[in-house]
Amino acid sequence: MLLKNGFYGFLLVTLALALFLRPSLALFVAIGIPVSFLGTLMIGPLIGLTVNLISLFAFILVLGIVVDDAIVVGESVFTTRFQRHGPGTDSAISGTHAVSIPVTFAVLTTIVAFTPIFWLPGLIGKFLVAVPLVVIPTLLFSLVQSKLVLPYHLSLCRVGDESLRDKLNPVSRFQRRFSDGLERFVHTHYRRILELAMKNRYTTVAIFVAILIISLGMVFGGWVRFIFFPNVPSDYIIVELKMAEGVPLSETERALDRIESALDQISRKEVSEGKFDPVKHKGVFLGYSPINVTGPGIAAAGSGSNIGSLFVELSKSEVRDSNAFEISRRWRDAIGEIPGARKLTFQANASGPTGLPVDIRLTGPDFEDLQEAAKRIRKRLTEYQGLYDIRDTFTEGKREIKIHLKDSARMLGLTAAELGRQVRQGFYGEEVQRVQRDREDVRIMVRYPENERISLGNLEMMRIRAPNGGQIPISEVADIEAGEGHSSITRIDGQRVINIQADANKAIADVTGINRELYAETGPLAEILAQYQGIIPVKSGEAKDLEDTIPVIIGGMVMVTVVIYMLLAIPFRSYIQPLIVIVVIPFGVAGAVFGHFLTFQDLSILSFLGIVALTGVVVNDSLVLVDYVNRLRRKGRSLMEAVWEGGVARFRPILLTSITTFVGLVPILLETSLQAHFLIPMATSLAFGVLFATGITLILVPICYLILEDTIALSKAAALMFFRETK
Repeated sequence: MLLKNGFYGFLLVTLALALFLRPSLALFVAIGIPVSFLGTLMIGPLIGLTVNLISLFAFILVLGIVVDDAIVVGESVFTTRFQRHGPGTDSAISGTHAVSIPVTFAVLTTIVAFTPIFWLPGLIGKFLVAVPLVVIPTLLFSLVQSKLVLPYHLSLCRVGDESLRDKLNPVSRFQRRFSDGLERFVHTHYRRILELAMKNRYTTVAIFVAILIISLGMVFGGWVRFIFFPNVPSDYIIVELKMAEGVPLSETERALDRIESALDQISRKEVSEGKFDPVKHKGVFLGYSPINVTGPGIAAAGSGSNIGSLFVELSKSEVRDSNAFEISRRWRDAIGEIPGARKLTFQANASGPTGLPVDIRLTGPDFEDLQEAAKRIRKRLTEYQGLYDIRDTFTEGKREIKIHLKDSARMLGLTAAELGRQVRQGFYGEEVQRVQRDREDVRIMVRYPENERISLGNLEMMRIRAPNGGQIPISEVADIEAGEGHSSITRIDGQRVINIQADANKAIADVTGINRELYAETGPLAEILAQYQGIIPVKSGEAKDLEDTIPVIIGGMVMVTVVIYMLLAIPFRSYIQPLIVIVVIPFGVAGAVFGHFLTFQDLSILSFLGIVALTGVVVNDSLVLVDYVNRLRRKGRSLMEAVWEGGVARFRPILLTSITTFVGLVPILLETSLQAHFLIPMATSLAFGVLFATGITLILVPICYLILEDTIALSKAAALMFFRETK
């Protein structure tokens, strides 16, 4: 799937290049993409990179970004050198040298933006570490290619005589007409828009700030929700059944038959309506449950006569009319209530490297209190809309006989160990000899006859041998009572633990809000646990992942912004001008929010990772634009003229770099398969953020340049007036 999307992305990027650039230039720029990718694949084993789902996605993610530096170099060579001094080696070298510093620092800022992914904790960090491992070396190879290989190729190009345009092939003629139309748009419409915005720069800034506030309001107002990890319908459904302890295997088998029949009923109904059968394969596991919830696990998470599970592989999502969530909901309704079932859970979510939506861990010294508290919390969770399969990890044990030694028996020399040993000898037996029979050992056991060990009455009539040789009725030396044991007890740091868990339909349930309310100081957990001494709630699942990940992302954003500022200060030779470039970053974030709104997606942790990566990408065009304006001013142009001409001159490369980044991600945005669901939020943030930031760069950056100069002039005037007054 991703290889197909990568190929389509490469074709779209190449078509965009061919539309905006001369055929020869477009060809040489496009060649840099496979060259950079091959370089990364060659050093992949050295940096621990493997070809997998995430690394392939990273190649697609960087597909449009990798040509940005080559576009800027090619435009510089063609527009500022070939058209003035003619083609040749000297023009290629001088054109490359003119933009070498901004191009280098543009690549460095992009690299810096992807580094925070290395710091992500837990499984999410391991899940996404392949992204920077692919993007960073690919960008470095693209920089080498644009600085050394591309200039040589461009030195071989010829501009051609405009008077011979009629002799060009149809494709070249179409490209020239499109290029001429773009030039006319730049010199007629864009010039006027930019001139109007420059004259009314403070009003224009206010409009852009209003747009930014609207994007923030969409998030805080709930128009674009935040969820930690998107609900991704799996291609598999696993149903796990647990009956009461001690239930015979035949009873569990009857319950599994009922569950399987309900699924067959759904399949027959779909086929009768002329739809595709949603079930491709199914398997019934009697006596154990698989642990792999997104595929056919072969290891057992639990085993016993009361445990069973069904594994269902669905038909591909492209041919099904219902997703796994809808099928599991209908399946659950068709099954109804199963008598004797303690737990019945449906796993239809390919949740990825995160925990359960709601997972509350209770620790405490008293197990009975933990059970009671867990029961009350489960009941409270049923009040939240969208939560289902609410359960806890407490496992009921079988009925057992508890024998307690009396204090008076200790005076006779009896111990609890001796009492237990004698009871075991009588009912289970004591091995006294082994006899070799062929290749097997036959154990000879001594124990009570069968008719004296089949009921509780036989135990109550048992006689215990005292150390002095006498025999005493067991009722004289021990108390016997029936009770219930524990099949398993989980402890953490010496404390017993019970987890209360729930799955969620994230289209309905606000999981982040539910967890925030549950763990609040005056929330439901605090209210319930106040009645129990020593029970402490501990965050687990998505709540814990969110608590660990968000500070890393925020810290990464701050670090990226600071490092980008430091890097920009070097080519600008100024501590103030980098602020002009950094001002674009919040508007890129606004573009990501609008992109999620337009595509009906929720913001997720993957969306924020795309935003972090976006910070380095959106500053590239602004960096090149500000650098070009600075060069014009050093040549003696006035402030207004330099800003105006800079915007016009950089319009084509800025527009093209944004379009190539966007179209390179379009195949992922349109993909409907399971694998793409994990990747679409990150691609959406990057694609729409870059696209939105293009307009910001072409309008807001020139205006901010002027406002900065206004501020500097005003500061100088104020300082001069201050010194005059002090004198």
